[in-house]
Amino acid sequence: MNFEEAQAAFLGNGYRDDTKKVAFMVNGDWLENEMFSWLISNPQDIGMMRAPVVSALARKLSTVQTEEKLAAVVAAVDEGASSFEGVSAEDFAAVREARLMGYTATPNYPIGIPSYRPEEQKQLAKDFLVYLCSERAQKIYANKLQGLTMPYGYEVDDTVAASDFIRSKLEAFGTDMVPVFPNNSSPMMYRGGLAEFPGVGNAIDSRLIDGETGDSILAISAQGMAANWDTYMKALETSQTTAE
Repeated sequence: MNFEEAQAAFLGNGYRDDTKKVAFMVNGDWLENEMFSWLISNPQDIGMMRAPVVSALARKLSTVQTEEKLAAVVAAVDEGASSFEGVSAEDFAAVREARLMGYTATPNYPIGIPSYRPEEQKQLAKDFLVYLCSERAQKIYANKLQGLTMPYGYEVDDTVAASDFIRSKLEAFGTDMVPVFPNNSSPMMYRGGLAEFPGVGNAIDSRLIDGETGDSILAISAQGMAANWDTYMKALETSQTTAE
């Protein structure tokens, strides 16, 4: 099953002979636009939600400690509270951060201007990027993509034709999402080959389906990182030497 087949199954289309319904899946705000042709023939009532907070966090926070209290603090965060009686400001902030975390693939989609192009063309490209970040351009972008925005401060209002799916995302996170992403600007990644899960690759889902646990995958990652540590460090040192 590839990613599109998984998304199609989530959207009520089943997978081969398996027609069971799917309650939820890990996905992103691109889903609706990416699967638009499927949704035309089989419309679905879908929405985004905040990720669950792992219960183990309670034991790491001295003024929380129990799963029951953690659940109460999470509920307070969801209601927009800025504090919780008996919980320190630091612990409340930690729970809020965990509740608003979301993975983003944005660093994998950079915009570049070729250095070898004529100066006037490079300036036009720079001017366009400035325009792209403007209120006017962001509104055009949002209207074309059913309410999706780029992280340049634009907030969708009632004049934008946002879908219910995207509005559910805005209601869940607004502009408060805490993005989690790889630092692709590090030479350890682009020169040394450091990945998010060294030694595991992109097959985490299939490994979990085959019975591996999160602990075993982390162990493989630790082994992969240790085995390639010298390569990562050499890439970092080479980059620093070149910069000097």
